[in-house]
Amino acid sequence: MRCESAAAAELTFGFEPTHHACSAYVGRGLDRVEMYLSRDRLRRCRMVAVAAVAGVMALMAVSSTSLALDCVGAELNDGCLFTNTGGDTPYPDDGFAVTNADGVPLWDFVRARSADSIGYPISQRWVNGPFTLQAFQKVILQWDPGKERINYYNTLDVLANRYPNVELPNVPPHQVLEADQGATFGAIIRNHLALLEQNPAIKERFLAEPDWLNLYGLPIRYEEREVNGNPQGLQMLRSQRTVFVIWNVPAPGVTEGRVNLQNVPDKVKRLSDVIIPDAAKRPVGALLAFGSPVYGKTRIHVMRPDGSSVTQLTHADARDGAPRWSPDGSRIAFGSDRDGDYEIYVMDANGTNLTQLTHNGEIDWSPRWSPDGSRLVFFSNRDGDYEIFVMRADGSEVTQLTFNGALDAVPSWSPDGRQIAFHSNRDGDPEIYVMGVDGSDVTQLTHNDVADLDADWSPDGSRLAFVSEVNGVRKVHVMGVDGSDVKRVSRHGGADGNPAWSPDGRYIAFHSKVVFSHEIFVMGSDGSDLTQLTQNEGYVGWPHWTPVPVAFPVTPW
Repeated sequence: MRCESAAAAELTFGFEPTHHACSAYVGRGLDRVEMYLSRDRLRRCRMVAVAAVAGVMALMAVSSTSLALDCVGAELNDGCLFTNTGGDTPYPDDGFAVTNADGVPLWDFVRARSADSIGYPISQRWVNGPFTLQAFQKVILQWDPGKERINYYNTLDVLANRYPNVELPNVPPHQVLEADQGATFGAIIRNHLALLEQNPAIKERFLAEPDWLNLYGLPIRYEEREVNGNPQGLQMLRSQRTVFVIWNVPAPGVTEGRVNLQNVPDKVKRLSDVIIPDAAKRPVGALLAFGSPVYGKTRIHVMRPDGSSVTQLTHADARDGAPRWSPDGSRIAFGSDRDGDYEIYVMDANGTNLTQLTHNGEIDWSPRWSPDGSRLVFFSNRDGDYEIFVMRADGSEVTQLTFNGALDAVPSWSPDGRQIAFHSNRDGDPEIYVMGVDGSDVTQLTHNDVADLDADWSPDGSRLAFVSEVNGVRKVHVMGVDGSDVKRVSRHGGADGNPAWSPDGRYIAFHSKVVFSHEIFVMGSDGSDLTQLTQNEGYVGWPHWTPVPVAFPVTPW
């Protein structure tokens, strides 16, 4: 098949086909191969299906290598927050999350590879047109939604073509092989593999990877540099996506004489908005939103889980409380009396773009998001007594779920979106109940003569944390979602309220009375390692963890 080339310059195998390209199919049923060979205009290219190439071009179908990439950090429901590469901040729990969020299976792909092949994450995700990308130490991964596959990004070719004035330390410059002009695809591959003959050790390491064409691309240039009087002190092979290097003199952090892969994306990360956007370079971490007093009124704040970096988000002369993060961590819903009575509001995670969702003369309070972020459940006395309501996340389509003369309050959506827990005094004292999201199938879970309040689902949906009075003092308890296996987990002296699970299910935050104030505490989900996070005078309460790691809304460092 013959075709005319564009003036651009990458061998991408499916990446960002923004130029006209020569294309071919390699093996029956395989995806199209997009081919850009140099920055010079190619007048013609001829690409043929070469049997030898088909064996190595699985186009990301290789499922695993000998050493899988372990989670180094905090396990998430659909991935891992890698904290070992989040060292750009002084907070040890910061890092970069690799997940399967939004149907992009980065975690599934990464955990089947080795750290030696791709390294650990060094950025958050970012979006470029239809593609989702994330940088790792040795390679940048790119999700192609059209082909529903993960590609390796041609980092070095992109640098050569789009940023020709950028030079990376210890990276040979780009090279165009004259022999490629008008050659068949098979001949092009042979031309570039011939560069490996200049260094047998690099050749062996290069070809030891069965999926070398996808992982490394084609060899582009071999170079040797004199170091400390040794003419072969530094030996390097530039491929389309990485650089092989041998130091034959002592050098920090390397083994003399050993073939290593350079951390090319680490070098790219030091450049401002070159391939990796600056916004994607900031590590993420867990945050707690809570209400805290300011001049006698409560305002919404956020802080890190160790109690540091407290940042005020709301500033109106009002009582703001009961904040809840949206499932994607981009917004916070809360209640406020800033219009004269308590209504439900939502704002961005940094406190901007405030929107009032409810408008009536009664109390609307304690909003909780549905798992998909499309709806909010809350309680209100707008019909004369407190009942549970649900509405769309924009405040429309308000629907009443409970119709009972008693108090129904503090609803909490199950992680699978099928049930809502709440407390009600319909049997004479507050007990924990669950119901369907349409208000059907109400089931009472607790049965005792003391108050049971403030239920919150564990992230895996298997347990409920709640407060129950023990000898007249409300303490945090945990039970199964069918009401079984009730265990008291808090044992200090104060009266507790509003327990909230951490995203990984290992911790519970809650507020508790300390002398004349209420403060935020955190403990292990079994009650261990109790830590007080706030020190205030007044009511500090309603803690809620970010469901996913997020960037800090206001940069305090």
